Amino acid sequence: MEDPSTLPETHCGTSRYFKRCAILAAFGGTFFGQVDCAFDQSVVANAFALPQFTEYFDSPDANQQGNIVILFIVGGMVGAFLAGCFSDRLGRLTVMGTGVCVFTVGATLLVAAVNVPMLYVGRLVSGVGCGAVANNTPLYLSEISPAHRRGRYTSLSNVMEDLGFALIAWVSYAFSYVAGQASWRLIFACQYVGSVVLMYGVCVLPSSPRWLALKDRGEECLSTLAKLHADGDESDPLVRFEAAQIHDTVQEENALASKSSWLELLRPGPNLRRFALALVLPGIQQFTGINAITYYAPAIFESAGIKDFHSQILLNAGNTTLGTIVSLTALYTLDRFGRRRVLLAGISAMTGLWLMIGLLLRYYPATATTAAVPHGFIVLFIWLFYSVYVASWGPCGWWVPMEVLPTNLRAKGAAVSVALTFLYNLCVSKTTPLLFVAIEYRTYFYYAGLCAFSTLITLFFLPETQGLTLEELDELFLTAPYIVWFGKYRVNTTAIIEKRAEYRNMEGEKTEGASHVETAETVG
Repeated sequence: MEDPSTLPETHCGTSRYFKRCAILAAFGGTFFGQVDCAFDQSVVANAFALPQFTEYFDSPDANQQGNIVILFIVGGMVGAFLAGCFSDRLGRLTVMGTGVCVFTVGATLLVAAVNVPMLYVGRLVSGVGCGAVANNTPLYLSEISPAHRRGRYTSLSNVMEDLGFALIAWVSYAFSYVAGQASWRLIFACQYVGSVVLMYGVCVLPSSPRWLALKDRGEECLSTLAKLHADGDESDPLVRFEAAQIHDTVQEENALASKSSWLELLRPGPNLRRFALALVLPGIQQFTGINAITYYAPAIFESAGIKDFHSQILLNAGNTTLGTIVSLTALYTLDRFGRRRVLLAGISAMTGLWLMIGLLLRYYPATATTAAVPHGFIVLFIWLFYSVYVASWGPCGWWVPMEVLPTNLRAKGAAVSVALTFLYNLCVSKTTPLLFVAIEYRTYFYYAGLCAFSTLITLFFLPETQGLTLEELDELFLTAPYIVWFGKYRVNTTAIIEKRAEYRNMEGEKTEGASHVETAETVG
């Protein structure tokens, strides 16, 4: 696709108010939606390694452990779907607030659990709340962020997710030395922190300007955009340009109100293509095998010959801490190098790392008494895999589906996308322990094959979205071919150039080529 820097500049600024809102949404909405959900996911892997937990619940068998994992995911699917039904009607923030209330109820049940069925109910209710928030947080961030910084600020949710995994790993390590049930109850109680922060955010964050436009509140939309991107200056030409884009898009969609139904997502054409990407990208994200690490890291380290459960949790803590640091790189690389390049590099590297882990376990199997030097390399490759993931597919698997969807169908499409993310998660979490038993080290070759196949899908079907506003993506998907490959394809940027030049209002600026279709090269 064409380098966005060749288009006339129309990037709105990022006011201090916007930065405060983005940070609060990330450290509030995503602290709950990602950190607390990460707590709820990662605590299972660590709790199963804690004797205090397994002894209290009479050593849950494999089926019970699987149910504890799965019920959270099922709840997440339900929560994401319900959020999609009500997000356009009630607003992103209202749905997020409702989600955190539901999640808090589930967390309370987990803290107070006295038997396995109570764990089941707590996990299910927590999943419903987490699904609602997970659906709306990246949606909200993508709708308040300017085009040239959308990758940076929406990636904050990934940083928060990685922070959540790191925090729970260190908390689990610390409490692994605490005797009795207090160890795991205190871990679950940490989830209240995110709930408090998010509820504060819901009260003070501005509504999404695109949601305001959908509700025919144009003046509030302009005012909010001005506060977010121009320090409150409603006369700023770039803010007015963005507001006009949103207004025009909403007017077109209102004129075709019947095309905002769920079935419109399946209509052949650009909408179906965009919806397909919103479904496939989360699938790639999950089938990289990342949840084999987040759920079963202690078991993987045990297969490498590391038997002490304190050491397993400590290694997992080191892994997630490194991942949190590395995830910060995505705040800059995705907007500088583009989504496509980063995703291709990431999925290719993960393919190689899975192969290396499988080969080491094939030729250097762990024994009851030794953990030779090659097993240290297995730990290293696990750490590298996690770091590569959090710098590439970790953030993009959540918010790229949000940005490729059209405005009138974004909430509905996002709901299906997030619900399927939980379903993909369910498949991986349920099958991984079975694969470890059935095919042992070949499990890593299986995930390497999935990553290799995903590399081809990314290479052939994902166009670059870097630097374009959410409204300008409509033009991209109308003109870019279905198969992008490394060659050249033609992208009609005439409409984009003309509209940007109209609102630019800078002396001496001229738009060239406004009457032709430009030939652009894909970003490989």
